[in-house]
Amino acid sequence: MLWDGGMLDITERKHVETALVEVGARRKILLDESRHAIFVVSTQCRLLEWIGAFRRMLGYTEQEMPNLYVSDFDAQWSSAQLLKRLQDLLEPSETFEPRHRRKDGTICDVEVSAGGVHMLVFPRSNPQPHCVPQHIAEAGQRLLKDWGGEGRLRTCAASFQ
Repeated sequence: MLWDGGMLDITERKHVETALVEVGARRKILLDESRHAIFVVSTQCRLLEWIGAFRRMLGYTEQEMPNLYVSDFDAQWSSAQLLKRLQDLLEPSETFEPRHRRKDGTICDVEVSAGGVHMLVFPRSNPQPHCVPQHIAEAGQRLLKDWGGEGRLRTCAASFQ
């Protein structure tokens, strides 16, 4: 019998592949359980990635999310204004307070921290815009709870005047 070929030990590669799958699964659980909303958009303002908290904040299904543009849920700016704002925040981070429109039509005030992020796989690529919105009323309620109620918060605020 004549055999012409070679063998390659792929054990290490398989260990790395398994480790990557495990890390990805842990990150997915971490992000899906987060109460902070996070989303990444294209330079055309289309949603590219998001986590569960953002989807729940807007009231859309997982199947509806890939079809959304920022203009579908932003209740404050026109599509042209959104594109301009997106270009302006690709490098420096910025915090602003837009109004978001939920799927059911209700409007909520949010605080958004946004900026550009270079994808780790392609560090020399153009930055991808990302946003971290927080529902302002819910943030205020958490702040009250964390500070021990409204009376304590008022006392603290008065000390700064």
